[in-house]
Amino acid sequence: MEDQGRGDRSPLFCDTNVFVRFLTADSARQSPLARRALERAARGDITIAVTDVVIAELAYVLTKVYGLTVALASERLLALLWLPGVECSQPSVVEDALGLWAEGRVDFVDAYLAALCRGIDETAVLSFDRDFDRIEGVERVDPAQY
Repeated sequence: MEDQGRGDRSPLFCDTNVFVRFLTADSARQSPLARRALERAARGDITIAVTDVVIAELAYVLTKVYGLTVALASERLLALLWLPGVECSQPSVVEDALGLWAEGRVDFVDAYLAALCRGIDETAVLSFDRDFDRIEGVERVDPAQY
């Protein structure tokens, strides 16, 4: 099967809906197509790029729309990141964020901010949200200080 006119091997940025079909197998028509695309990535035929924004949307959709627990959704998203042929620009940050999110103390976006903060020396999170105070390695700065 050809890459539909794509002459290069640049990564294909993947939309959330493809990953949802793959992870939930909820569509008789689209789920097998999503699986086939990910299988092609695993064989090295294509590279699929997943962005941090797509991961955040997947976290929301899997828990709020499909009713998965945070722990199960986090597990599935981690497995997705580890698939051969799937690339993420900051895998260690996303993995840390998924771990923090799975602990159940913060939502995914806050977990992602905390993971970013933990990965960069001498930085902090500007937030009113005191949940950051409970995350090891994260300094929260209250906007009232400014």
